[in-house]
Amino acid sequence: MTKSSAILGIDIGGFDWRGQIGCGYPGVVKNGIVYTAANLDSTWIGVDLASELKNFTSARVNVLNDADAAGIAEMTFGAGKPRNRKGGGVVMLFTFGTGIGSALFVDGRLVPNTEFGHIIMDGIDAEKLAATV
Repeated sequence: MTKSSAILGIDIGGFDWRGQIGCGYPGVVKNGIVYTAANLDSTWIGVDLASELKNFTSARVNVLNDADAAGIAEMTFGAGKPRNRKGGGVVMLFTFGTGIGSALFVDGRLVPNTEFGHIIMDGIDAEKLAATV
């Protein structure tokens, strides 16, 4: 068992799912690998989450930032749909939960892993500043 298998602690074998699996992660993800863990245990950093999930299924697995996933849904099915095109302008989406997530689209194209919740404001991480107001 790898470090991340213990972290995941899941068993999806009983679902008999045959389609693709999408997984949103609350931090920076590039090519299925976790790069940040601002509101999670630091042992997540460096985990190839896509590969670890593939250990539990034969389905194709896609892992991306959770706010980016929400933004893609909004641009595909929601209020952003009319702007999901060349010349569509800038669309920003924010999620509020454990932290502040963000998704940015320019002319319908995602700028991945923006993580605007971690912009430094007055010397403080924006999420922490927002939590103290």
